[in-house]
Amino acid sequence: RVGGLVGWRFQSLAALQEAARIKPSQPMRNEYAAALTRSDFGPDRFVNLGPTNRDWMTVTFDAKVERAARGFRNGEVSVMDLAGRVPPRTLPGFGERALNLNFSADGAWLVVGYDSRVRVWEIASAQPLFELDTPVSLNLLRVTDLSEDKTKLLVWDENRGLFLFDLGSPPQARRRRVTDRLDAFALHPKGTNLAVVRGNTCEILDEVTLETRRRFALPRTNATEHAAWSPRGRWLAGCGDSWVWILDTETGRSLDLEGPGEFGREVMFSADGQTLMAHGWGQGHTRVWNVWTGRLLISTFSGYVR
Repeated sequence: RVGGLVGWRFQSLAALQEAARIKPSQPMRNEYAAALTRSDFGPDRFVNLGPTNRDWMTVTFDAKVERAARGFRNGEVSVMDLAGRVPPRTLPGFGERALNLNFSADGAWLVVGYDSRVRVWEIASAQPLFELDTPVSLNLLRVTDLSEDKTKLLVWDENRGLFLFDLGSPPQARRRRVTDRLDAFALHPKGTNLAVVRGNTCEILDEVTLETRRRFALPRTNATEHAAWSPRGRWLAGCGDSWVWILDTETGRSLDLEGPGEFGREVMFSADGQTLMAHGWGQGHTRVWNVWTGRLLISTFSGYVR
């Protein structure tokens, strides 16, 4: 029950239960009680996403992990129900690669970044709602970010910088340039402001005026690869070169966490905002922390996580 690795609760409890059947004892009972205090996770279900081949470019999941979307080299996107209740729905391609996928918070829309444009699809009708003439880049993990109410869309244009679109009106008419230089960005869940990270500086910008509301110094100068807001929009987290940070945007307090042991690829908060997960390249470390204390809860090796 030591080490903080996956299984240190579930596997320990199973081993102690088996041992207790042979010869119960007070020390074994104490070990069992101690194991109950540990955080752990294990497989809930296994889902076959289909064969992997060179035509499969990317995959993402909706917020409830009920559906998956796969993008292909010919631009097609397949949206599948992970429980198999409905057949997969195909969003047609047009010859450009589907490079980046992003579900809306309610799962009704899918934002797809292609080689030379971004389309916002209504999944139920398989029809595009908006098309933006904005090429995307494979250099950033995140190239789009959609507000919860689906009225604001951030898009990273590899040639011209970061743009904010107002989807409540013809989006090309409300295309506003935010910046041409950044390491990472994240749109507030409510769309009220946006975070831009450059080096060891994080700026919170007003979504209307694009003026800087607050500026924070991060604990290190390492580049940030990916940033994410907590569900309620108080905490901002990021990861980069062997480090992870959490910033309380109300107090300005930041925590410098033990990194994923390699180049950080992605950070994400749990649905209740109480824990933070970070995933890295290379060996694929995944680590989970308590947001309030910064305590490492568990560490494991895994592939892509969501």
